[in-house]
Amino acid sequence: MSAFPSPEHKIILLTQLRTLGVKTVEVTFSGGGDSGSIDDVNVYDNDNDDVNLTIHHLDWPEESSIHDPDTNAWITEVKVVTIPLDEVLKRVTIDALAESGLDWYNNDGGQGSLLIDFNKSPPEISLDVGINYTTTEDHTIDLNEEDEDAPMSP
Repeated sequence: MSAFPSPEHKIILLTQLRTLGVKTVEVTFSGGGDSGSIDDVNVYDNDNDDVNLTIHHLDWPEESSIHDPDTNAWITEVKVVTIPLDEVLKRVTIDALAESGLDWYNNDGGQGSLLIDFNKSPPEISLDVGINYTTTEDHTIDLNEEDEDAPMSP
């Protein structure tokens, strides 16, 4: 499974993050009902200080689809856009979730995070997903039995 457009894009992103002194990345998400979203992008350096990725940008491919009524087919176009690094991490997380096939956004929903740990070599990248389920415990109580101590009614 790959959440990256290509192996080269993965290397470029990890190199850029390492150059900025990033040691850990945590992108959190949650969903329920029939929708989900990215909640936070938390990025820390060696001193556990926040690293602001909104001021650093990266060229990243962006897919869009349009319907051609003449051929009744969808046409996918890819263009490269320059976006902040935190947005790149959000897109990687969304793509990883899509590729996982896990239903973390419907019904009772779910939550989790994409983690990148630069303390390991090569950096360890993992997607942790929790899926919520409501359980019902049914009980039947027989109310037809007479209480032996209760007087009988006419």
